Amino acid sequence: MQLVRKIVKILFWIIIPITIIVSGIITQQKYFNTQISDVDIDIDYKVKGDLNRFLTYEDINNFITTHYDSLRGNTIKNIDLEILQNDLIELPYIKDANAYTTMQGELKLQILQRRAIIRVIDNENNNYYLDDVGRIIPIKTKYPARVPVCNGTIPNIGFYTHNYSNKQLDSIVDNTILKDIFAIAKYIDNDTLMNMQIAQINIDINGEYTLVPLVSHHLIEFGKAEDIERKFRKLKIFYKKGLGHHKWDKYKKISLKYKNQIVCTKY
Repeated sequence: MQLVRKIVKILFWIIIPITIIVSGIITQQKYFNTQISDVDIDIDYKVKGDLNRFLTYEDINNFITTHYDSLRGNTIKNIDLEILQNDLIELPYIKDANAYTTMQGELKLQILQRRAIIRVIDNENNNYYLDDVGRIIPIKTKYPARVPVCNGTIPNIGFYTHNYSNKQLDSIVDNTILKDIFAIAKYIDNDTLMNMQIAQINIDINGEYTLVPLVSHHLIEFGKAEDIERKFRKLKIFYKKGLGHHKWDKYKKISLKYKNQIVCTKY
């Protein structure tokens, strides 16, 4: 009797794991054979707001239809989620994408858009954006971003005439005047006061920058794209302590070019 109980106990501990494994395999097979019933697209509007609405749900749906015919009706095992994610990230307005499926057969797409911080207009009137990590992205006329504009002596990089890879685009930014434009734009984007105040950046033939405020009629002579943080710090101190709002229109130019002083020119 004792031997029988021992055998039963051994069989129990053998059968239970086998049952769990077999059940898992069946569940997994059932999952991979599940057909995609719906595609749920989540674009980060809540994070970035309507001011950065480069993409619509229709854009993503059209991309899926064009490149994959239709994901609906396909089984989960026939969809390579990593390839889908990488294909989405190749779109110029998408910074990151996450794709996964549920047990119910729903395909979830989470889209993180790129966020423009400056609009660049070159010598030949080509327009494009730089985003918050310095990537060049094309203009989308339907949903223009409300960001400062940079124009002046900016060479044409052939953005719309060359099929640059993302790596090549990053190299162009790192090795051209765009690197300096991005550095100034990045500071403005990160600073609350400057973000509200600076509407335009102009570059002259000598590579010197002039900032155009949104409020008041004065110009800010920034000079070369050097000591960026120090120059902006001087300007903010001047705005807050040395120049009240009611006095802004007394000056036509505020120069930050000189190391230890601010030079103002009155009308």
